[in-house]
Amino acid sequence: GGGGGGRERGGGKRPLVVILHGGPHSAALDAFEPRNAMLLARGCALLLPNYRGSLGYGDDFVKALCGKAGSLDVEDCAELTSLALSENQGDLDGTRVCVFGGSHGGFLTAWLAGHPTHRKLFKAAVLWNPVIDIGGMLGTTDIPEWCAFEALGRSWRFGDGGGVWPLSANEMVALHAASPISVVHNVECAALLVLGAADRRVPPANGRQWAAALEARGHPCEVHDYPGEGHALGGAEATAHVTVTIVNWICTQLYSRVSPP
Repeated sequence: GGGGGGRERGGGKRPLVVILHGGPHSAALDAFEPRNAMLLARGCALLLPNYRGSLGYGDDFVKALCGKAGSLDVEDCAELTSLALSENQGDLDGTRVCVFGGSHGGFLTAWLAGHPTHRKLFKAAVLWNPVIDIGGMLGTTDIPEWCAFEALGRSWRFGDGGGVWPLSANEMVALHAASPISVVHNVECAALLVLGAADRRVPPANGRQWAAALEARGHPCEVHDYPGEGHALGGAEATAHVTVTIVNWICTQLYSRVSPP
């Protein structure tokens, strides 16, 4: 599915795909990536934000996100999307915007798709092994320290208030509030989930919970489950399938209907 040149629809304007890196302490780089090249070849414009917590902008920029995942990073991505659209009104079609991210990028994607106000920016969302429920993930992930550090600001070192456990009832409430499952009832855009069935970093129950919540609301999403695959979906067959699936799905959403859903 999907169309060719992006300027053939929407009054000569291109659709926009916002691609959110994971980590969150990594960075979007100006480097070749096959999936991005395929989207560009289809006529999409791309925005790759380096939100607060990303590497490359100094130690303070990285540490700013500690304990504030689900707020600062979400706001940065929404504001950068709005800024890109406002500064490129002659080239970008604001009614055809897709957000796509994996791992922490999937966490951000789920947040933006369900955010009370920012969700209006997006026509479609792609989530790759997303973090959906931080509290529920604590006992099953291979990095529980990540959950306590990013959402609560607790040091990963045990003692002096650090480490993961014990957690108070209020801290569990805070983990839920920082998680995109808390806003899943707001999701209106089309969505695609790709999940590694053997993912130990972000167990697939995260994505399945999000899909089940949407199904219960009568707003199902498309789900692809890859048996035996981990967090990276790195097997040769899985990599080929997920790349083509994501690109075709995004282009189908952005080129099949010009008006918002």
